[in-house]
Amino acid sequence: MNDYHLSKNFTVGELCRSQTAARLGRRVEPTDAQLFAMEYHCTQVLQPIRDLLGCAVIVTSGLRPEWLNKKIGGSDNSQHMTGNATDFVVRGDLRDAMIEIIQSDIPYDQIIYEFDEWIHVSSSTEPRLEILTAYSSGGMRPKTVYEKGLVDVRSSS
Repeated sequence: MNDYHLSKNFTVGELCRSQTAARLGRRVEPTDAQLFAMEYHCTQVLQPIRDLLGCAVIVTSGLRPEWLNKKIGGSDNSQHMTGNATDFVVRGDLRDAMIEIIQSDIPYDQIIYEFDEWIHVSSSTEPRLEILTAYSSGGMRPKTVYEKGLVDVRSSS
């Protein structure tokens, strides 16, 4: 099942890989509904991003069953749990990649430039095309702040 291609360049194993799950001695195995969602996500959003950028899209987080999402402190309504979201990095300038994706006609539901470290992208049959930037508020008890649009937080670091 891990070698099953969801699209030309993405496999089930790649989207189910989790360092946290491995440390816990658990596996991430998709349900039929999650597998269907992952295939839709890869064919409609992730593969078009790879084709647009012309380089490897390295998935750092894909499917997260509820137990895993809770373990890492993910959002209670995370699209990772349904198989409709991935976090990824690319070689080269991540911000430039984000701009290219935003300017394309790829039907993402939500795209988040997170902490100047990775991009979160999700899919939906009714895409919102929502663009956000996530960064830490700093301070004694830092919180994640989400701002609408692609905000340059590097200059304020």
